[in-house]
Amino acid sequence: MFLLGIVLGAVIVIIGLLLTRYQKKTSQQQVITELFFKNVKIKGESNMAVEMQNDQRFFYNLKFPDDNGRPMAVEIKEILSTNPEAFTLAQVAQPDPKTYRFECRGTDVEGVVGAGECRVTADARIGSGEKLIVHQLAVSTIPNEAEGVTESIEPPIELP
Repeated sequence: MFLLGIVLGAVIVIIGLLLTRYQKKTSQQQVITELFFKNVKIKGESNMAVEMQNDQRFFYNLKFPDDNGRPMAVEIKEILSTNPEAFTLAQVAQPDPKTYRFECRGTDVEGVVGAGECRVTADARIGSGEKLIVHQLAVSTIPNEAEGVTESIEPPIELP
């Protein structure tokens, strides 16, 4: 029984090492996304989605790491909202030279909602040649809605 525990432990360690090595190799082409939405930071790969009311906005940052995980400076080639009737996308001031900040904003037009992507294309190769990296973030807007109810009570009066 003791020997079985040692063998299982060794197998788990080996699998962990193989997964770590695989993640390092596959992460070379990944874009790290950081979303700041209602003071909550969500971090993950570029397969994320955001839903917001059409009168809201959010900011997100992109970093483009090299094969060692260090952020690199890139040239932003295209910034695109695939559904500009529902939301717009714009680049805003960078917090640092290797972090690219964007604002996605609902159009705030009553009844105009929809889904699409925020798409950022960057040239990862500085100098001659071109190596494009495309980041896509799914976005959908929903109608603004009532958040509650307020009341106003008038003083009682005599019946006619």
